[in-house]
Amino acid sequence: MRERASRGPMSRARSCAAASSGSVVRRRPTRMRRASRSASAWLSRCGPASVTTAQMQAGRANDLLGTAFAAERAAGRTRYVLINPGPVSTAFRGEYDAATAAHVTSLKRYGAPVAEGVKPIIALLDDPPAAPLSAFTQARPISLNHPSFAPEAAARLGDLTRHLLNSLES
Repeated sequence: MRERASRGPMSRARSCAAASSGSVVRRRPTRMRRASRSASAWLSRCGPASVTTAQMQAGRANDLLGTAFAAERAAGRTRYVLINPGPVSTAFRGEYDAATAAHVTSLKRYGAPVAEGVKPIIALLDDPPAAPLSAFTQARPISLNHPSFAPEAAARLGDLTRHLLNSLES
């Protein structure tokens, strides 16, 4: 399936919504440089609100893949720890549009310094949880009894991810 050139604001909105909706789109495997150009084109077409949506979708996918990993390897020694360190003021290198630049300025001003942001991560590395899967916001544990950690959705995403990766190897 090929993406067509945008034909106005509604086409752009549909294209951005479809790209960030989390729906599975069948496409032929592409080389990494083409994928990188596609991502840049998507970002310039969809803007910062869509970037935030994409980041939230990626976070949810990461939660589900962690859940799938832990379920498949519950008896193993590896522990899967999901942690959100909260806002951290990093280097923020790059060029931004006006809306994103304002958000970056706010993060620089109000985000924790990197040395503070890594403390909960280091603490969990030094003393890992016993459970196969755990999740934290900063240093506080959060409940896994939430749709973000649904076992059925996790298994489905794990299967789809394996299928996609196996198709790229062929």
